[in-house]
Amino acid sequence: MNTRLVYVNRRNVSGRIYVVYNGTTQTTPAKLALNAWARFTVRAATRGAASIVDVTMNGVSIWHTADRQPGHQCNQHDPIGNDKQLPFTLYADNIDAWLSPVG
Repeated sequence: MNTRLVYVNRRNVSGRIYVVYNGTTQTTPAKLALNAWARFTVRAATRGAASIVDVTMNGVSIWHTADRQPGHQCNQHDPIGNDKQLPFTLYADNIDAWLSPVG
């Protein structure tokens, strides 16, 4: 069964960036103001029971884990936006997504 391994979100009130990994919300030191742009890179790789997840904002690492969580499968599914169907506006540019082997 496929489950969401990782996603990144921003809280409107604080501007704080959070990473939700394996169902648990992780706080990062990063903030992004309203009406500001940033480049995020999320690298999620699995091999067997091992997972590696790196999140960067503007080229700076803001969250990383390397653990042994069983049951993760590496399938590319890249939803952009909001899965709670709440009203919002999203501006995105230059979205690249690909699967690459774990090395």
